[in-house]
Amino acid sequence: MSDPHAHKDDQSLNPHKEHANLPRGYRILAGHPSIPEYLALRRQAGGLSPKTAIQAEKAMGGSWYAAYIVSTKANPDATQHLNESQADLMNRNEGETAVAMARVIGDGGWYFHIIDFAVLPKHQRKGLGQALMADILNRIRKEAPPGAYVNLIANDKGQALYGKFGFKEPVGDLGMELRMEYPEGAGPDDEKIPRVDETRAG
Repeated sequence: MSDPHAHKDDQSLNPHKEHANLPRGYRILAGHPSIPEYLALRRQAGGLSPKTAIQAEKAMGGSWYAAYIVSTKANPDATQHLNESQADLMNRNEGETAVAMARVIGDGGWYFHIIDFAVLPKHQRKGLGQALMADILNRIRKEAPPGAYVNLIANDKGQALYGKFGFKEPVGDLGMELRMEYPEGAGPDDEKIPRVDETRAG
């Protein structure tokens, strides 16, 4: 499969000159949410298939970069202005709940795949997805050599958001997939996954 030409160089990865601002009551952190939060976000955000705890643990270990957003109800005056360095400096506070996440897998050289992009329904339409995407693309622009190729799988709801950042449908290429079955009794439906509001940091 040839590479689509949606991103010819690193200057096209993020057309926005200004970074996204998170609304009051949210913060973005570099890294992953807890495993229970990760599993719950995938189940509750919509459009993502459920995974097991073992899958989640190995997935997090294979990330090139990851970020997530927490609701700061314990400190409603807290705000976060997104830039290239602040996410690395944030520390998780007690009582904060993960409400959105995204991560990148790739080789660190030229190929980067954005995955696990999830925002809880009641926190959607507040700019959280845009903040996550801006953070991810800024990190790729900062760390990757010129000429990076960034891709993702988009559903109907995500296409409008991703299009704002320059993503386009590849011309002449068709994505393919292979899903391997779970052994009996070992699938995600056999695990009790708590809801996000039950998995606060402590």
